[in-house]
Amino acid sequence: MVFITSYEKDYVTSNLHLWATEIYNFAKDNGVSAVHFHDKHKSKATKDNVEKYLSKKNPKFVFISGHGDEEKVCGHKDEPIFIFNHNEHFLKNKIVYIVACGSGEKLGYSIVDNGKAKAFIGYKKRFCMPYNEGRECTPLKNDLVTAIKETSNAIPESIIKGKTVNESINSARIKGFKWRKDFQRRDPIDKAETILWVLHYNISCLFPYGDLNASR
Repeated sequence: MVFITSYEKDYVTSNLHLWATEIYNFAKDNGVSAVHFHDKHKSKATKDNVEKYLSKKNPKFVFISGHGDEEKVCGHKDEPIFIFNHNEHFLKNKIVYIVACGSGEKLGYSIVDNGKAKAFIGYKKRFCMPYNEGRECTPLKNDLVTAIKETSNAIPESIIKGKTVNESINSARIKGFKWRKDFQRRDPIDKAETILWVLHYNISCLFPYGDLNASR
């Protein structure tokens, strides 16, 4: 089983919600049971709802996206749903992927060391997402955002397929490298330099911790 949370508050979180929805559909298409808490779901991604669900169910993979920092990751209305040294125990024996700025610092370590999760994947610093005014209303048609999305989503897709944490990280690196080569062939007007930097930066900030041979 896969458990996913996302929400829509601004440009970044709205994009992350679309990405999370794609992972939810990917899981279902591959015959894997999945639950997605979000703003339009009967259960929004609040701390209480998430804790209540995880106290009753035991998903092997948890995918969380939203704003955050080194001590928390947020859900509905930017409410913290996982907090350093507070409720990491709800993630016991799970593989956890968090797309949020700085989640690979204190929170990531604590999810494994204190919460006893199998493994954590996150980002040591800021998670960068380029902004393209011309595609604000159609983000899934924005190549700049699509490159970041496909690189990030390569991780949960691989986990869902049964790959290990380490293999999933490598899948993201390979996807990012392919996009970098594609943008290198493009005209600078397509903001190739920006996307090359962002792709390199996000991948360099990826931080796995725990059992890197763990799989769902």
